Amino acid sequence: MKTTLATTQSPTQDLTEGQSEHFTYARKLQTNVRLHLIAASGFMVLMGLELKRLKKALGETRGRKTQDGLGISWEATVKANLGISDETATKYIAMADGVKTRVAILQELEAKLLAAPLSDLSDQEQEQVFAAVKDSTDGKTAKELMQEYGIARKDAGANLDKDRNKGGNSTKPVETPEQQAQGWFGSVTETMIGLRAADATKWHTLIYSLPLTREEGKELTGNVSIEDLEDELTHWMEVVQQAKARMAKAMHASKLKDAKAREEEARKKILEAKPSTPPRR
Repeated sequence: MKTTLATTQSPTQDLTEGQSEHFTYARKLQTNVRLHLIAASGFMVLMGLELKRLKKALGETRGRKTQDGLGISWEATVKANLGISDETATKYIAMADGVKTRVAILQELEAKLLAAPLSDLSDQEQEQVFAAVKDSTDGKTAKELMQEYGIARKDAGANLDKDRNKGGNSTKPVETPEQQAQGWFGSVTETMIGLRAADATKWHTLIYSLPLTREEGKELTGNVSIEDLEDELTHWMEVVQQAKARMAKAMHASKLKDAKAREEEARKKILEAKPSTPPRR
């Protein structure tokens, strides 16, 4: 079965004004680099589909990491088996979910894809999945897809390349905690604010279009309800308001003159201490 999601054959390039024949081979390599990045985006979507199945099979539930039969958490399992973090695995899954919303065959086969590996599908179904993923990712790198689906910001936000191990020999720049937070929260917040501010009527209509409650046994993805939104937003508000109050109090008690320094000092003290209120499950 053919599973290639993009070709590595570099197209013939005619010299344009300002280009030198000395760079001919370099231009061919550059073309192949992009083609491989585009191919990788398709395989990342497939990885997301498989990780979502494994995550369900190992018993992780919303907001809580449970353990598999070996007594190893999901986070430790993906680290041990794939060498990636839970954060990276989550982004693979988010990419797959983003593509799924636009690909009918993935929605039709969702139950099968969650129950068994892709390789267990019939040859025809596998071909349909690969063709659909190729069509949905064609011409886009993984970073571009994540930006399109709101998983990464359109500037220097978090992306799959940011996964690094401490003590490793990676030359990639390490993100600061604030950059990581902006990468996670920035695009989500921008999307929420953008929809409400740009089209209040549509925002209002979309909320009312959701079911009041989620059917028992159904996953959150693709089945979010008004009650789910209320529960999650309530939890966010509790923590956000607590963070705002604790930061303001700690900054007020600081003797430093510079506002930025006071904020950094307050943040450090709060994060080093135990949370005053455990996250609500």
